[in-house]
Amino acid sequence: INSEDNEIFKQLLQEVFEFLGFETSIVLEEKTSLILVKALLDYKTYNLIVDAKLADNKDEKIQKYEHWNELSKVKEKTKSDYLIIISPDFDYDKLSKKTNKNKVTLFELRWLCNLIKEHGRLPFSLSDLESIFSTDNSVKDNIFKLFEKRKTLFSKIRLIDTIIKVLNENSGKKLYLNVESLTKIINQKNNQHSGFKIVQEFEVKEITKIFSSEPFNIIQKTEMGSIILSLKPK
Repeated sequence: INSEDNEIFKQLLQEVFEFLGFETSIVLEEKTSLILVKALLDYKTYNLIVDAKLADNKDEKIQKYEHWNELSKVKEKTKSDYLIIISPDFDYDKLSKKTNKNKVTLFELRWLCNLIKEHGRLPFSLSDLESIFSTDNSVKDNIFKLFEKRKTLFSKIRLIDTIIKVLNENSGKKLYLNVESLTKIINQKNNQHSGFKIVQEFEVKEITKIFSSEPFNIIQKTEMGSIILSLKPK
C-alpha cells in the first residue's frame, strides 16, 4: 500500500480486511468516512471501526488526529467493539492521551503487511485475529503472540507429517518402532534440514496418542507395543 490519498488508502484497507475474512462497508459520520469491519462468527460477532490516515510528508509520523468524536459516535451507533487507526507510523507520545481516553488502537501498516503475508501461508481464524485488537497489550505484542502460536502450530503440522511418513516408510520393513525409536528416526531426518528443532519423546507420544484415538484412528499399537499406521497413505 503506497497511496498518498486517504480515501484510496481506505479502499485498499477494505480489500485487505476482506482478504483476512472480514466483511466491510463504509459508514459516514458528518463529513468523515470510516470503515465498518465485521467478523461474522457463529458463536460471537465482533466489529471494528477503522480509519486510515497518511501524513502529509511520507517521512513524518502521525502527530494529530481530527476525528475522535466521529469514531466514538460510529462505535456507539454500530455497537462496535474496537476502534482502530491505521497509518505507516505514529508519534505515540503525542497521541497517547487521546487514544487512552477514547480506547483507540494505533495500528502500524507494517504489522498489517506481516499479517497478510502469514495469512497467505495459512489463514488465521477470525477469533485468532480478535486477540490483536485487545487494548490490554500493545498491538505489536499481540501480533508477536499470535505469530508464536502460529509457529507452534506449524511445528506440530510438520511433526505429524514426518511421523506419518516415517511409519509409512517402515511399514514393509517389519521394524519395531516405539516412541523412543520413532523419535530418534524423526530427529535423524530433521537433522538433514536446517531450521528444525530437536523433537522430544513427549511430543511424539502426544501426537501418536491423539491419532490412535477417535475420530482419527490413523495410528495403532500392536500387542508387542510397536506403533504402526492403520491406513496407508495414497
